[in-house]
Amino acid sequence: MPSYSLGSITLDLVRIQNELSDAAPLPFSDTYKEFICGRWRSCALWNSSGLTQDVKITEYHGKPQQTVLGYKLPYISQLVKENFNLEFLRFARLVVLDPSSIVLPHRDYLELENTLTRIHIPLITDRHCFNSEENLVFHLSEGEVWYLDASLIHSAASFSENIRLHLILDFYGNQPLTNLFHQFEKKDRRLAGIYRPPLSKQVQQAMLSLSAIITEYNFYDILAILAKQHFFGDFSLNDFYKYLNIIAVESKDEKVIEKANWLEKYCLAERQLV
Repeated sequence: MPSYSLGSITLDLVRIQNELSDAAPLPFSDTYKEFICGRWRSCALWNSSGLTQDVKITEYHGKPQQTVLGYKLPYISQLVKENFNLEFLRFARLVVLDPSSIVLPHRDYLELENTLTRIHIPLITDRHCFNSEENLVFHLSEGEVWYLDASLIHSAASFSENIRLHLILDFYGNQPLTNLFHQFEKKDRRLAGIYRPPLSKQVQQAMLSLSAIITEYNFYDILAILAKQHFFGDFSLNDFYKYLNIIAVESKDEKVIEKANWLEKYCLAERQLV
């Protein structure tokens, strides 16, 4: 189901900033760094173990445990408790995307038998931060509550000079959305993408010509160039891997071809819990 905005929560941004400063430095983990060009960091407020750096999404039985960090961030944790049904909560994380960073196109829950339902609430962001899904690019504003279908191919980017901080909640996937929340101002805003002009033949050719310089050592630099094109031109996330495969094959570099094949499989088709 395509993503859309469910409503909004009134945030006390000063209180959030003060609370984060008081708890600093936050014990972030770089789990899932293979998805990232730049830097992505996350830490848990609720999970299966109660350990703050345990941010890998897994299947488990029993109730989620609030982490030490969750207790240290009472205002942010209260936002979760007051607005969402903890009966169905599986994970709650704070996720930071650093300036000039890109989340590579991927699908989530590939390693799980059952999908989850994902909710995003931006706590710190600005107009230079974007999410995307398939061939739509959109902006999530502070305090908005978004259902994002993480089983679809998606990405995110920060072209800001500041960090982007989202509160991300994962719930049991077999529940109607209306069972997951209760308090915030509800609305149903279907996803409307930001207009991006078609890619010119010159730009397409320039992208393909990256085969002349790609190596195993600059592989993620080239990925960043390709991924950024999606946010500025009519270039779908599926096209990202089509271009990458052509670039890899034309490079005639076996290490690059191996990396490209592994990345597409890992991000879109199959990955194992480690």
